[in-house]
Amino acid sequence: MATEWWSEETGTIRELASQVAAEAQLLIADLLALFDKEARDRAAELRSAAVRLAAAVVALAGGGAVLLAAAVAGLAVVMPVWAAALVVALVVLIAGGLLAGSGLARLRRSFREPTETLRMLKDGTRWLTQRPGR
Repeated sequence: MATEWWSEETGTIRELASQVAAEAQLLIADLLALFDKEARDRAAELRSAAVRLAAAVVALAGGGAVLLAAAVAGLAVVMPVWAAALVVALVVLIAGGLLAGSGLARLRRSFREPTETLRMLKDGTRWLTQRPGR
């Protein structure tokens, strides 16, 4: 009873094989298109994380140097110069650490599986293996 799924109306084996091949081609093309879209989305997320990290570096280097100089000079009026430098440096490092943490968190979120592509691949594989006559 292995041939119950076949009848004269469905065509020859060659036609059926050609139809399955065409459907497999379409499935692969759809998978590649979905993977490409998910990859582009991930690239946009990576760009955003990189911009945040670059902003953190600029804030830490440029702003930190200027802040240190101005704040140390101002605090040196009421405390020793070394203590003023220490207080200002801690404030700048905390701000930079918060910016870097935000950028790294965004970067971690961007490294995840292409879920839609994987789901579609599993569905397509399941469909191909559960076809009548297999």
